[in-house]
Amino acid sequence: MWCSSRGVRYWGFERTAQHMTATADPRPVAPEKPLPMDCCDSGCARCVSDIYADELAYYQTVLAAWEARQEDCGLSVLPN
Repeated sequence: MWCSSRGVRYWGFERTAQHMTATADPRPVAPEKPLPMDCCDSGCARCVSDIYADELAYYQTVLAAWEARQEDCGLSVLPN
């Protein structure tokens, strides 16, 4: 797959970049924020809040890479 001014060439077919973005490279999904009652407040080594923070950091990294790929193909990225 590669970008061109007419669209994206993919497995021998010409398709628009918007179609390819929607089907082959979907926008990453943000992790679900835990509810206050999800934490048991017992001092767990890996609290749900810690796990969420790690997942959020990973999501932000993946989202930045995804946005860069969209810009490389000349697509505008709308905020979520």
